[in-house]
Amino acid sequence: MLLKENDVINGKTGTFQVQAKIGSESAFGAIFKALDDAGNPVVIKQLLGATHISQNVGMDYDYVRSTFEREAKILLEHNNPQIVKAYDFFDRDDDLFVVMEFINGEDLDQVLIRHIDENNDMPFSEEETVPIGIEICNVIHSIHQLPGQIQRERCH
Repeated sequence: MLLKENDVINGKTGTFQVQAKIGSESAFGAIFKALDDAGNPVVIKQLLGATHISQNVGMDYDYVRSTFEREAKILLEHNNPQIVKAYDFFDRDDDLFVVMEFINGEDLDQVLIRHIDENNDMPFSEEETVPIGIEICNVIHSIHQLPGQIQRERCH
């Protein structure tokens, strides 16, 4: 069952209290802002269980689960300041959870929308675009250096 506000969930490294859903729910699960035992903000990514995935997504659950587990393991084992850190990975009632560092800020979509709104529908200039592109390339390069790396893109 999908987490909801004020739910408390026990992981391997501590207890986490859900504050709010971040973004929209997907067919696979959702992402939540939560607080750890010390009151620090974290992110919980939830993958819903086999019954839900097979009924609502039509994909092989074993494949979806192994991909999620591999992603969590990579995030738990890496130490790169350009890639989000994971703190915990566990299951509960057939659902999987990975707890990650909370990074307060805007994602690239939000930056682009704000820029266009503030600049009369004008896109970024070349001087603004090149440093962003270089930073993205550096992060992708860092990801490719990880053993067993996973890379997923969302296309619109």
